[in-house]
Amino acid sequence: MKYFTIVIACLFAFATSASEIVVNSKGQTIQLNDDYTWQFLDISDENGKIVFKIVGAKEFEVSPGSIVKVEKDDFGKIKGYVYYFGVDYTLEITNNLDHPVKINWLQLWSTLEWTVASNFKKNLERNELIDKVLRPGESVAKPIALIMVKSTQTELTEAELGDYKKEYGLDGQLGTISVREYIGVGEESFVFPPEQGVVKAAMGRYMLGSDKGVVPLGREIIFN
Repeated sequence: MKYFTIVIACLFAFATSASEIVVNSKGQTIQLNDDYTWQFLDISDENGKIVFKIVGAKEFEVSPGSIVKVEKDDFGKIKGYVYYFGVDYTLEITNNLDHPVKINWLQLWSTLEWTVASNFKKNLERNELIDKVLRPGESVAKPIALIMVKSTQTELTEAELGDYKKEYGLDGQLGTISVREYIGVGEESFVFPPEQGVVKAAMGRYMLGSDKGVVPLGREIIFN
């Protein structure tokens, strides 16, 4: 146990609900289990890929300690409440290829749906501009939030808050998230150097969503 304690002190940890996946000072990826055991994780399948990995995750807050905005009229009278349920992620993108790649826009997407209007549902999703050329071995990290918004005229009860947090918070989103291309602004999400001859239909072979981050991503990058 003494040795185990020393090991833990040397690791940089990111917490999940059941275990922790950490990277030690030697760059090795380790899973710490909640039964006080640990194991090295094999990330060899990430070689020769552009790897998307969640390296940070916490419950979303609209302000410190709060998930609600109180709406008031011009005279200070409360007219409603807007609740935000979701997760603040940090997405890391690493280029393990032997040539540069440009990352423009991408979308973080969940299979979870929420009701936007009375008869209209949509998936939790967030479009994000990266706008970065990654050279071989380079990484970039970007904060991205996946949230649903609930507007009410009265305050939610503790039971209702608990239900929404359970469905759309960190535990609810676990295992539902993938990276998708986003071309809504008229430019390709991912750009390979022309001399590499990588057509769009083949780009997915060079990309991987990592299931070894603090929250697993779907391994396949989704193209429209």
